[in-house]
Amino acid sequence: MVDPASHSLHPQAQFRTSLSAVVSAYYNLPWTRRHKRVSSIVLLVALFCLSFFVFKTQSPSSITHSTESHSFIHNAQSRLPNGYWARRVAKRLKGESQQSQLDSSHDNSHNRHHHGHVVSKHEPLVFNDAEELAAVVNFVTALSSNAITNVDPNVPVPPELLVGFNTRAGEKSRQELKSLVQNTWFEHPVVIFSETRSPRARELKDMIASYKLLPVPTVIEVDGRDDAEILTRIITRLTKSESLPVLLVAGKPFGTLDDIKVAHENGQLKAAIQASGAVLNGSQKRKKKKLAQYNPKN
Repeated sequence: MVDPASHSLHPQAQFRTSLSAVVSAYYNLPWTRRHKRVSSIVLLVALFCLSFFVFKTQSPSSITHSTESHSFIHNAQSRLPNGYWARRVAKRLKGESQQSQLDSSHDNSHNRHHHGHVVSKHEPLVFNDAEELAAVVNFVTALSSNAITNVDPNVPVPPELLVGFNTRAGEKSRQELKSLVQNTWFEHPVVIFSETRSPRARELKDMIASYKLLPVPTVIEVDGRDDAEILTRIITRLTKSESLPVLLVAGKPFGTLDDIKVAHENGQLKAAIQASGAVLNGSQKRKKKKLAQYNPKN
């Protein structure tokens, strides 16, 4: 008979103990040598079948875990004061609750990311007309494929559709917008929103071309774009113009074509272009400099 204390042992240890006891008792019996040989074979076959059945029907890992865990908990509980496990469980539940709140906070923070930008509690950025005009020019000149679609041209375009930075970062967004406006008019001091088949647009372009500016004036042929209708209405709204063409000098509209002609004749247009940072006759000087640099006689 197996000792009840052996139930707390590992099943494999129980099996080895029982096997040793049976084999010892067997060889102590007063049998003949022949009977022992036959009985040994029968006993080994029986033990093999029994061991196969035990290890086939029960998982050793689960048995080991449950047996050892039960024995450890039973012995530990018998040595600990009353109420310890209740406090331990309460503490563990509190820790799991805090971890759950931390994970939830992390998930909410992750969900606030949109197109690579963190959406904060600040109010969204709002353009005035001058800022929106700079953002539109920067957007359409950045890539030829950029198009403003699915918007109402009679109201301000949402900033997040035109700029590449977070528009909900408060003061940081304002600083980013300020830099965008400055860089846009630095790179494009003279901008013409034109139409390829418009005689008035050709007259304006010829007038500006006579100044031989550097950098070269930025000419946007609106009627050749996919967003021609929307872009035209946005530009006329922001510049208070009735139609194209529209001339921008340092980001400021210069009026109608008749106003531009008058300013061209009295020198106001020339002075405004110089103040914008564009260089008069700059393209001609640049061309002469290149010719002198590559002249074989020099």
